[in-house]
Amino acid sequence: MQNHSYASPTILPKPGWPGRVIRFVLGALVLNGAFGIGAGFRSLVYDRQPPENIGLWVFAVLLFLSMPHVINLGLSVQWGQKAQIATLILSGACIAADAVFYKRIWAPPVGLLLCIWCLLIAIPLGVALVLAAIFATPGCEMRTYAALLARLQGRSATEHYCPGGIDFIDRWAPHLKRS
Repeated sequence: MQNHSYASPTILPKPGWPGRVIRFVLGALVLNGAFGIGAGFRSLVYDRQPPENIGLWVFAVLLFLSMPHVINLGLSVQWGQKAQIATLILSGACIAADAVFYKRIWAPPVGLLLCIWCLLIAIPLGVALVLAAIFATPGCEMRTYAALLARLQGRSATEHYCPGGIDFIDRWAPHLKRS
């Protein structure tokens, strides 16, 4: 069973080249998705119909599922799923505002919320993945910010087992050399 807790510095293995490549590629994909949302901002906010691009909705669902880890581990807080619940409540309020003021469920309030929310989760996640690849941050990529800050202060940061499972490659890669 995967451990989803903090670890003392140097406990978790540093990613080798396979883990770094995976983190870099995932980071590039997440940042590309964020760029697509930014580039499509105007149509997402002002179109009269919800987007038909299934990729956007898959991306949004994946961001929603990763949201607690991005916030809790990235900001070193223990909010649990409160941000997800707040996002769902805010989404409901935006849909209600759309229905009342625009007479449809997809209008500027919900489109604007989708854009801003996706960018607020995707950009820090994508940047953390790329930085984790560059600096070989052990465990969860969202701890890269804490690790870099600690490094600047001349100390070590606590590490965290990766809740997304990317660190499996870091545990598996050393076995490749023995084969």
